[in-house]
Amino acid sequence: MEPACYGMSMSKSRRVQILVEDEQYERLEQEAERRGGSVAAVVREAIDRLLPGDTAMTLTEAADVLLEATPVELDDWEVVKEDLVGSTDEHPESASP
Repeated sequence: MEPACYGMSMSKSRRVQILVEDEQYERLEQEAERRGGSVAAVVREAIDRLLPGDTAMTLTEAADVLLEATPVELDDWEVVKEDLVGSTDEHPESASP
């Protein structure tokens, strides 16, 4: 699922005014600049991510996206298995009991 697009054509019906700390606003500005968008668009996307509404992807939709994805070439199963086992040996705290 692609993030919502908040361009000028999107109809908005409510105005919200909030106060943020200087450091919070700087983070918003930096992210907006990185994306080439506005601070308002960053705030709207953050709201959508934290408080998903009816437009959030359902598990069925997520499964459909995965099933439609282009297959990825993997090494032989034994090689993949060895990589996985090796990664848990390196980090035993993340291994299953």
